[in-house]
Amino acid sequence: NHKKIFDHFERERQTQMEILNDVDALREQKTQLQSEYATKEEEVVEFKDKLNEVVSRLYGLENLRDNFEGFQEGVKSVMFWQKESLEGLSEEEKEARRNFLPVSDIVRVPEQYEVAMEAVLGPKLQMLVSENQEKSLEAVEYLKEQKSGRSTFYSAGGQALESHDGSEVSLMKGMNGVQALLTDVIQVPEKHQQVVGKLLDNVAVVENIRAGLDLRGQFPAWTFVTQEGDVVTPEGMLSGGYKGDASSGVLKREREIDELKKAKEEWSGKLALATATMKTVEGKVKQV
Repeated sequence: NHKKIFDHFERERQTQMEILNDVDALREQKTQLQSEYATKEEEVVEFKDKLNEVVSRLYGLENLRDNFEGFQEGVKSVMFWQKESLEGLSEEEKEARRNFLPVSDIVRVPEQYEVAMEAVLGPKLQMLVSENQEKSLEAVEYLKEQKSGRSTFYSAGGQALESHDGSEVSLMKGMNGVQALLTDVIQVPEKHQQVVGKLLDNVAVVENIRAGLDLRGQFPAWTFVTQEGDVVTPEGMLSGGYKGDASSGVLKREREIDELKKAKEEWSGKLALATATMKTVEGKVKQV
């Protein structure tokens, strides 16, 4: 009898020990889950803040772009005139009927070449590209009637690009001091390549303006520009010096908008994943 009683109490003790161990394991599991939840909650807050920061900056830049800030009066007038004529149309219809685009909207330039691009093109960055010369004439008349400034319009007019000496281009690429040809580093939609090609034909980016001056004798038809914006033209005109913010902001703004759109997608994805994980962990905490 004593042995039976002892065995009974021993089994009871073992059961209680197992229960206590299970309770401790559940407590530890719950503590770990709560810690994981807190970490994910912090991530969600952080990602929300990052996303809001990106969205706010993107909204500000897109607002500046949509209001054509930084453009000359005549360019702004034509672009607002066009914008009004496209109101109420779908994005596809707007794209099909859009007649004018500033060169700065067409070209995508790597950050390190933005200043060089602006130095070479100058006001031509605000030139309005149109595939329809009649529409350009209408725009000129509109500016006169409204007394709202001037603008320059450009259309290839069906003219083919002049053929160039490929050997000279290849030779230029291999010259000491030449970093790149501007036409090789930019991105342009196919339908606008002809126009931009004419604007940037025979433009080489050089390490310093002295290298450009040294190359003028061998390549008299070329323009040489540095990444800092110093320029020497085929006519021998040399421009350069110091400008605190060398970029006028139009090319920089377009690049930042593209970068912020990508960042928005990235942070939105991270936030969605962190939020889903946090909810999963929260469910596990409630089950423990």
